[in-house]
Amino acid sequence: MTAARTLLVALAASLGGGHALVAERASLPLARCRPPPLAARSPLGAPRARVALLDGRELHVPPGIGLSHFSAVTLALPALSVGKTAAWIFGTIAAGMASGVVSKWLMQPDTWHWYDGLTKPRWQPPASAFARVWAVLYALLGYSAALVAASAPSPARTSAMWFYAASITLQFAWAPLFFGTRKLRLAANWNVLLLVMAVANARAFGEVEPLAGRLFVPYVAWIGFATALTFALDRLNRRRRLPPGEDERDGA
Repeated sequence: MTAARTLLVALAASLGGGHALVAERASLPLARCRPPPLAARSPLGAPRARVALLDGRELHVPPGIGLSHFSAVTLALPALSVGKTAAWIFGTIAAGMASGVVSKWLMQPDTWHWYDGLTKPRWQPPASAFARVWAVLYALLGYSAALVAASAPSPARTSAMWFYAASITLQFAWAPLFFGTRKLRLAANWNVLLLVMAVANARAFGEVEPLAGRLFVPYVAWIGFATALTFALDRLNRRRRLPPGEDERDGA
């Protein structure tokens, strides 16, 4: 029985962390199970695993384990409630909007005139694209956080959520930093820190729930693009000076 349970746990672990593993010690009478047909592959990834039905549940048993004493294993995504998922998604979007409000509050009266006057690289997207991209990214971040939050309690989950809190805090501080200080080199260096944290966050989420890690990839890619864009802005506008006599490089 110990060897059978070890095999089941190993098969589940091979799919990556974050899947709910339910191992039930079976003293199930054979009469209650339908004859188990051979399956080409079970959700556990075990070739020719046997499948039995018990009280409407599908039980996947690796080959070589008798039905008279086995561990039934169910693999599934973490159970998400609609309310909690929506709270994570819209909470993340709302926090992003709040960051925009704060950045506007910190802006000087001529901030948009200053920004419009910056020399920009040819490959910079139009201004209208940024809001759309961020709306999608914040929704993905919120859903990925919901997946991790709904997973089984573990040190890895706690660590992943701390990474998320740090990533979101750094992200929401960027706009006030960029528009409030107008120091392009400081904003570019901040983006590097953001990118490092985003990569670490994606990895931490992926260790808890693989789908959550994959949902983080578009955000990592966008932060990488934004980092390159901010460094390009700094390079193209290095000689611009701030009133009264402040140089943007002071923030380096």
